[in-house]
Amino acid sequence: MKKVCVLMSTYNGEKYLDVQIDSILEQSISKMDEYSLKLVIRDDGSSDATVDILRGYESKYPDIINVIVNDNKGVVESFFELLHNAPESDYYAFSDQDDFWLPDKLLTAIKIIDEKTVVKDRRVPVLYACAPTLVDEELNPIESKIKRDNPVPGFKNALVENICVGCTEVFNKELYRVVYGRKPEFTVMHDFWMYMVACCFGRVYYDNDSYIKYRQHEDNVLGMKTNIIKEYIQRIKLFKGRRRNLSRQMKALTDIYGGIVTGEKMEYVQRSKKAVNNLVLINKILELRESKRLSDRIYLINKVGLYRQRKADNFIFKIILFSGSF
Repeated sequence: MKKVCVLMSTYNGEKYLDVQIDSILEQSISKMDEYSLKLVIRDDGSSDATVDILRGYESKYPDIINVIVNDNKGVVESFFELLHNAPESDYYAFSDQDDFWLPDKLLTAIKIIDEKTVVKDRRVPVLYACAPTLVDEELNPIESKIKRDNPVPGFKNALVENICVGCTEVFNKELYRVVYGRKPEFTVMHDFWMYMVACCFGRVYYDNDSYIKYRQHEDNVLGMKTNIIKEYIQRIKLFKGRRRNLSRQMKALTDIYGGIVTGEKMEYVQRSKKAVNNLVLINKILELRESKRLSDRIYLINKVGLYRQRKADNFIFKIILFSGSF
């Protein structure tokens, strides 16, 4: 029997929590004998009725749901605690507290992961993510004025942009073993970290079909903008407040996994040529970032190959690269 573990972090989520949990319990795999579903929920210090709701579900589904109540540490820390305390499973998935999953969300991801896991007789870390369907508070579709072309996953994209929304991410035990027990000193978000690590050591599959209704409301920790002007205003604000966060995140990756380059053996992580080249690339980028020479900045823009998915974003990011403020 294949074990599937869903990891959910909650914080003052009483308004939509029951809808999200019910949609997880109604996943098609929960009705199939070959799968065993577990839902581990960590509450991040809620002050509303969230914990009472969770305890109610836990008492009703004791074999499926496990609730952990703890102090407020923030969404990133909360998800890393979930990762590092999750039961051993074959597949893992992240969940927010306020969305709605279509019945085949997990089954679709698992089937695709299985197809991508074995490469040349070697099992590799695999991350799956799908496109989210933006909905309002009542789960009605929201029309977006922002054109989002089909994303192309890649390590040189994962260093500067996250295309994998956390609540859509599903991954195999090989990727879990790469991240288990290795919490970064800094990361922008937990889902961004998973995308970057998966691209570095394994494979990422982005599904352009959607299996989740991604609720947009004023209480969202993070959301997706539907208006171009609003999106860029948000980007400018984030950039001012989070300058150099991308390079800090890159350094955190080399701090944890840099031993691969020097030949240090790491359990579950093969010293593949791909991984070595990726980590060497980060070191090169960090060196170029610190350089004051114009030729190095031009090289960083034109030769390294870092890219964001949308053309307008990519153009703006090249300016940021040149300034060294990433």
